[in-house]
Amino acid sequence: MQPLPLRAAQDLVRFLHQPIYRNQRFKLWLSYFEIYGGLAILLAYFLRLSKNKYLAGDFFSLADLSDLPFTQYLVGQMGKEYMTTNSKHVSAWWDDISSRPSW
Repeated sequence: MQPLPLRAAQDLVRFLHQPIYRNQRFKLWLSYFEIYGGLAILLAYFLRLSKNKYLAGDFFSLADLSDLPFTQYLVGQMGKEYMTTNSKHVSAWWDDISSRPSW
């Protein structure tokens, strides 16, 4: 994956600071994340979860717990379920951690 071109990164930062986008900042960031960062993170999750049940090994840990709120927001309010369902390993991990009674 190639880094975001400097001009595009500058435009994104400029847009995030415009008053008209004040309520859209997270959505703009999420779009950037999906295009440039989401694939890398999903690939890292896929590689990690293809060897282990959880992110830090075969035990539920803070690594998994810290991803619950943001992933829940992506799946629930943002409607980005495909980010967790594209891989059977990521999907099984998400189903497991999101169905925990404590969550």
